[in-house]
Amino acid sequence: MLRKIHCQSERDAERFTTAFQAFCFGRVVTLQIDLKGEPQKREDRRLDLGIVRAFEAISTPDPSLPKLHGDVIARVLTDDSTLVLKQTELDRLDKYINRGPCDTGHLVALEDCLDWLAASEKVDE
Repeated sequence: MLRKIHCQSERDAERFTTAFQAFCFGRVVTLQIDLKGEPQKREDRRLDLGIVRAFEAISTPDPSLPKLHGDVIARVLTDDSTLVLKQTELDRLDKYINRGPCDTGHLVALEDCLDWLAASEKVDE
């Protein structure tokens, strides 16, 4: 099953930014805590790569923004886009978003982002 998340407003662009940033940070936290320095399994890396490619397909890098982690450049959503993820990718994205650090000032944005992802359209592959 595929999940389609429609990005058609300024609020959706903010949700996209939150999702991408939280994915990046949550993935790092998960790798450091869960794997304790061990390499990630290939199938897990491929699942993560699918999420990265889905984000890249509907956005452009913005080098004027601060880097997120290491060499990861923040991304800006292109107009009227649709983020398309496999159900397994959406589940992984949700896991990473929930694992990442979140200060009190970002709680509302993070929960809004998670609600937006959960309300995504279900489509058969």
